[in-house]
Amino acid sequence: MSNFLQRAITGLLFVTALIGGIWYHYYSAVLLFAITVLVGFPEFLKLSKAKHSAGLLINSIASIVFWMIVAIEKNEYINLLVVGYFIVQIIRTVFDSKSDLKQISKETFGLLYLNIPFLVLLSIGKTEYTYEPWAMLMIFFMVWANDTGAYLVGRSFGKTKLFEKLSPKKTWEGTLGGLVIAMILGYCLAEFVFDWNGMIYIGAAFLTGIAATVGDLFESKLKRQAGVKDSGNILPGHGGILDRFDALLLAAPVNYIYFSLLA
Repeated sequence: MSNFLQRAITGLLFVTALIGGIWYHYYSAVLLFAITVLVGFPEFLKLSKAKHSAGLLINSIASIVFWMIVAIEKNEYINLLVVGYFIVQIIRTVFDSKSDLKQISKETFGLLYLNIPFLVLLSIGKTEYTYEPWAMLMIFFMVWANDTGAYLVGRSFGKTKLFEKLSPKKTWEGTLGGLVIAMILGYCLAEFVFDWNGMIYIGAAFLTGIAATVGDLFESKLKRQAGVKDSGNILPGHGGILDRFDALLLAAPVNYIYFSLLA
């Protein structure tokens, strides 16, 4: 199988599973996000050069409990989880000779880095009375439009490097092209498909494009520091989970703040 065909099949299956999982039901979206976090956390440990010690087990259990709480919508229990996590990490630091503050800090940041974006995505799509999967999927569409636009415009017209030290292929021309295409898609989908306020989604797409680029650069820096090309190999031809979600992991929180301020 050629590399192109492998990438195409993997990409199609990935997008189908993602859209289907979010669209089908709130609980299928929760399950999808929980699996993504659990698969992505070991990748983050590798990129941050954190030791695969008890922290992998502790943080995986914390993530599982967290998403169980989200699923049953008992958000008051999150406070208990946070306090319990704090206590466990203090005890572990004292008695586990392989753990230190640097190790704990990396793990805790990784836990937040992976869990918060998907939590706020659910907050965008779930109100007290309804579940609106298209509100969440819209953010994915804008991220993908930005990435695709940046790639196509950058490949055709890109000359001025954006941040060569971290990502040699990124250019200012491609970045601006991605922003424009994301804004056009955001406006058209909002205005003509979903009957939403198109001007609001021009703003959302603009912020999404900037956040997606910074999120991609963040992961590029982690990979360069770790000396690896991809965060993992779970997706043949595409790398790891973090390689596919790096842009979204910053774009989702930025959109959450944007829509919260508008509300």
